[in-house]
Amino acid sequence: PKRLEELKALNFTWDPHEREFECFFELLVAYKKLHGDCHIPEDFSDNPTLELGKYVRKLRKSFGTFSDGNDAKADAKNILTKERVDR
Repeated sequence: PKRLEELKALNFTWDPHEREFECFFELLVAYKKLHGDCHIPEDFSDNPTLELGKYVRKLRKSFGTFSDGNDAKADAKNILTKERVDR
């Protein structure tokens, strides 16, 4: 329990995919605030280690897979909702 509390105090990420999503989501929200939309070119990147354009392409592909009913290949939490992006 003590070690667990210490990790929680550090905001330890148990699911690395969740942290990755949150990082890119923050970039997406910032992009929308700056440009007014989420029409991100595939080659767009304002950070050399976080290629937002490629990540958005992956999300769009996942959405297509998810919306086709094949949720085994797409995780619903990775589908961006309009309400979250508009914040």
